[in-house]
Amino acid sequence: MERVEPTIGNLESVADAPKATEELKPKVVKPALASRGARYMAHGFDLLFAGVLGVIVIAIAQHLQLDQTVQDAFVAAVACGYYLLCDALPKGRSLGKSLYKISVISKKTGAYCTLYQSFLRNITIPFLAMIDMLLILGKSKRRIGDYLAGTVVVKAANNASH
Repeated sequence: MERVEPTIGNLESVADAPKATEELKPKVVKPALASRGARYMAHGFDLLFAGVLGVIVIAIAQHLQLDQTVQDAFVAAVACGYYLLCDALPKGRSLGKSLYKISVISKKTGAYCTLYQSFLRNITIPFLAMIDMLLILGKSKRRIGDYLAGTVVVKAANNASH
Protein backbone atom coordinates (compact mmCIF):
# COMPACT_ATOMS: atom_id res chain seq x y z
CA MET A 1 0.00 0.00 0.00
CA GLU A 2 1.27 3.45 -0.87
CA ARG A 3 2.06 5.81 2.01
CA VAL A 4 0.06 9.04 1.97
CA GLU A 5 1.91 12.11 3.24
CA PRO A 6 -0.29 14.69 4.95
CA THR A 7 -0.78 18.04 3.34
CA ILE A 8 -3.23 20.75 4.19
CA GLY A 9 -5.71 19.42 1.62
CA ASN A 10 -5.77 15.68 2.57
CA LEU A 11 -5.56 15.33 6.36
CA GLU A 12 -8.74 13.21 6.31
CA SER A 13 -7.18 10.58 4.02
CA VAL A 14 -4.27 10.10 6.46
CA ALA A 15 -6.67 9.38 9.32
CA ASP A 16 -8.49 6.80 7.18
CA ALA A 17 -5.28 5.08 6.01
CA PRO A 18 -4.47 1.73 7.66
CA LYS A 19 -1.89 1.77 10.42
CA ALA A 20 1.54 0.26 9.72
CA THR A 21 0.87 -2.68 12.05
CA GLU A 22 -2.35 -3.52 10.18
CA GLU A 23 -0.49 -3.61 6.87
CA LEU A 24 2.10 -6.10 8.14
CA LYS A 25 -0.35 -8.68 9.49
CA PRO A 26 -0.97 -11.44 6.96
CA LYS A 27 -4.59 -12.27 6.35
CA VAL A 28 -4.97 -15.97 7.01
CA VAL A 29 -8.12 -17.59 5.74
CA LYS A 30 -9.01 -20.56 7.88
CA PRO A 31 -10.80 -23.22 5.81
CA ALA A 32 -14.18 -24.40 7.03
CA LEU A 33 -14.31 -27.89 8.48
CA ALA A 34 -16.12 -30.46 6.38
CA SER A 35 -19.59 -31.40 7.52
CA ARG A 36 -20.03 -34.66 9.37
CA GLY A 37 -22.48 -35.88 6.75
CA ALA A 38 -20.02 -35.25 3.91
CA ARG A 39 -17.31 -37.11 5.83
CA TYR A 40 -19.53 -40.12 6.51
CA MET A 41 -20.79 -40.26 2.92
CA ALA A 42 -17.29 -39.90 1.42
CA HIS A 43 -16.03 -42.64 3.72
CA GLY A 44 -18.88 -44.94 2.63
CA PHE A 45 -18.16 -44.24 -1.03
CA ASP A 46 -14.46 -45.02 -0.55
CA LEU A 47 -15.29 -48.31 1.17
CA LEU A 48 -17.60 -49.19 -1.71
CA PHE A 49 -14.96 -48.24 -4.28
CA ALA A 50 -12.30 -50.33 -2.48
CA GLY A 51 -14.73 -53.27 -2.59
CA VAL A 52 -15.35 -52.77 -6.31
CA LEU A 53 -11.59 -52.66 -6.90
CA GLY A 54 -11.31 -55.94 -5.02
CA VAL A 55 -13.98 -57.57 -7.21
CA ILE A 56 -12.26 -56.36 -10.37
CA VAL A 57 -8.92 -57.72 -9.18
CA ILE A 58 -10.54 -61.08 -8.35
CA ALA A 59 -12.05 -61.27 -11.85
CA ILE A 60 -8.73 -60.47 -13.49
CA ALA A 61 -6.83 -62.93 -11.26
CA GLN A 62 -9.33 -65.71 -12.01
CA HIS A 63 -9.17 -64.98 -15.72
CA LEU A 64 -5.37 -65.31 -15.51
CA GLN A 65 -5.87 -68.53 -13.50
CA LEU A 66 -3.66 -67.34 -10.68
CA ASP A 67 -3.26 -69.39 -7.54
CA GLN A 68 -5.81 -68.57 -4.78
CA THR A 69 -3.08 -67.29 -2.46
CA VAL A 70 -1.82 -64.93 -5.16
CA GLN A 71 -5.38 -63.77 -5.85
CA ASP A 72 -5.91 -63.02 -2.18
CA ALA A 73 -2.64 -61.11 -1.99
CA PHE A 74 -3.53 -58.99 -5.04
CA VAL A 75 -7.00 -58.23 -3.71
CA ALA A 76 -5.60 -57.20 -0.34
CA ALA A 77 -2.84 -55.10 -1.91
CA VAL A 78 -5.12 -53.22 -4.30
CA ALA A 79 -8.19 -52.71 -2.11
CA CYS A 80 -6.30 -51.99 1.10
CA GLY A 81 -3.69 -49.96 -0.74
CA TYR A 82 -6.34 -47.68 -2.18
CA TYR A 83 -8.07 -47.30 1.15
CA LEU A 84 -4.91 -46.58 3.13
CA LEU A 85 -3.40 -44.11 0.65
CA CYS A 86 -6.45 -42.56 -1.03
CA ASP A 87 -6.33 -39.28 0.91
CA ALA A 88 -2.98 -38.50 -0.71
CA LEU A 89 -4.55 -38.34 -4.15
CA PRO A 90 -4.40 -34.84 -5.73
CA LYS A 91 -5.72 -32.04 -3.53
CA GLY A 92 -6.02 -34.35 -0.52
CA ARG A 93 -9.10 -35.97 -1.99
CA SER A 94 -10.01 -39.61 -2.23
CA LEU A 95 -12.66 -40.38 -4.84
CA GLY A 96 -15.32 -40.09 -2.16
CA LYS A 97 -13.94 -36.81 -0.90
CA SER A 98 -13.87 -35.47 -4.47
CA LEU A 99 -17.53 -36.41 -4.85
CA TYR A 100 -18.45 -34.56 -1.65
CA LYS A 101 -16.04 -31.65 -2.26
CA ILE A 102 -13.91 -32.09 0.85
CA SER A 103 -10.13 -32.37 1.28
CA VAL A 104 -7.64 -33.62 3.86
CA ILE A 105 -5.01 -31.06 4.81
CA SER A 106 -2.25 -30.76 7.38
CA LYS A 107 -3.60 -28.96 10.44
CA LYS A 108 -0.23 -27.29 10.97
CA THR A 109 0.69 -26.15 7.45
CA GLY A 110 -2.52 -26.36 5.41
CA ALA A 111 -0.72 -28.50 2.80
CA TYR A 112 -2.62 -31.34 1.19
CA CYS A 113 -2.36 -34.78 2.80
CA THR A 114 0.82 -36.75 2.07
CA LEU A 115 1.12 -40.51 1.54
CA TYR A 116 2.50 -40.88 5.05
CA GLN A 117 -0.33 -38.85 6.58
CA SER A 118 -2.91 -40.78 4.57
CA PHE A 119 -1.48 -44.06 5.83
CA LEU A 120 -1.43 -42.85 9.45
CA ARG A 121 -4.96 -41.49 9.38
CA ASN A 122 -6.47 -44.58 7.73
CA ILE A 123 -4.55 -47.43 9.41
CA THR A 124 -6.61 -46.91 12.58
CA ILE A 125 -9.99 -47.42 10.92
CA PRO A 126 -10.16 -51.24 11.04
CA PHE A 127 -9.46 -51.14 14.78
CA LEU A 128 -11.15 -47.94 15.93
CA ALA A 129 -13.97 -47.27 13.47
CA MET A 130 -16.73 -47.04 16.07
CA ILE A 131 -14.73 -44.68 18.30
CA ASP A 132 -13.78 -42.58 15.25
CA MET A 133 -17.42 -42.26 14.20
CA LEU A 134 -18.18 -40.79 17.62
CA LEU A 135 -15.15 -38.50 17.67
CA ILE A 136 -16.27 -36.88 14.42
CA LEU A 137 -19.36 -35.73 16.31
CA GLY A 138 -17.14 -33.58 18.57
CA LYS A 139 -16.42 -29.89 18.09
CA SER A 140 -13.07 -30.45 16.34
CA LYS A 141 -14.60 -33.08 13.96
CA ARG A 142 -11.31 -35.02 14.12
CA ARG A 143 -10.89 -38.73 14.57
CA ILE A 144 -7.94 -40.62 16.05
CA GLY A 145 -6.31 -40.97 12.64
CA ASP A 146 -6.51 -37.20 12.16
CA TYR A 147 -4.75 -36.62 15.46
CA LEU A 148 -2.03 -39.18 14.62
CA ALA A 149 -1.45 -37.70 11.17
CA GLY A 150 -1.91 -34.05 12.18
CA THR A 151 -4.72 -33.57 9.65
CA VAL A 152 -8.17 -32.05 9.37
CA VAL A 153 -10.88 -32.55 6.79
CA VAL A 154 -12.13 -29.29 5.30
CA LYS A 155 -14.47 -28.08 2.63
CA ALA A 156 -12.52 -27.99 -0.62
CA ALA A 157 -11.05 -24.63 -1.55
CA ASN A 158 -13.32 -24.16 -4.56
CA ASN A 159 -16.32 -25.10 -2.40
CA ALA A 160 -15.55 -23.14 0.79
CA SER A 161 -17.97 -20.32 0.01
CA HIS A 162 -20.98 -22.65 -0.39
